[in-house]
Amino acid sequence: MSGSRWYLHNLSTGKALLIEEELVVGRTWMTLAHDRGLSRKHFQIRIQARFDSNGRARSDQITLMDLGSTHGTRINSSLLPPNEEFLVNPTDLILAGHQTFRVHTSAVLPDRGNTAQNLGFDGVIGDNEKSGLKIVGLVFLAITSAWIILGFVFENGNSPISKMFDQVSDRAIPVPHE
Repeated sequence: MSGSRWYLHNLSTGKALLIEEELVVGRTWMTLAHDRGLSRKHFQIRIQARFDSNGRARSDQITLMDLGSTHGTRINSSLLPPNEEFLVNPTDLILAGHQTFRVHTSAVLPDRGNTAQNLGFDGVIGDNEKSGLKIVGLVFLAITSAWIILGFVFENGNSPISKMFDQVSDRAIPVPHE
């Protein structure tokens, strides 16, 4: 059993899970079934307690191994070869699929400000962000199209709508001049 409690934080979803000696992460873990960039068994995290010659607990050793995933696993920007263990530090970002992970000894990550780097943004836009951007783009397109159409209607004096507005403006009450 390890000397400290370690948690794997998914910075993309905000969820954290206690690691008990070993944890396999993939599409079925923590409701990540929607991320097709993850294999079913993508990577494994292992916690190994280390002790000094007097039997006192030292800092734990955390290792990560890509389990032969289709799209690979990265520690920071380094792509890991499959089936080899690599040391992971709490400052390292683990990138798999469209998810970003970090290991920490607390169930809640300390607040480091809302910068992209501190939130683990790696420049990859996930499916949720893509959907949001598509909606914003469609709304912008609809508003722009309506603006252009209304502009054309008012410019063209032969349209039924412009004639209606002309009739309304003919009935306008003049403002008295002083």
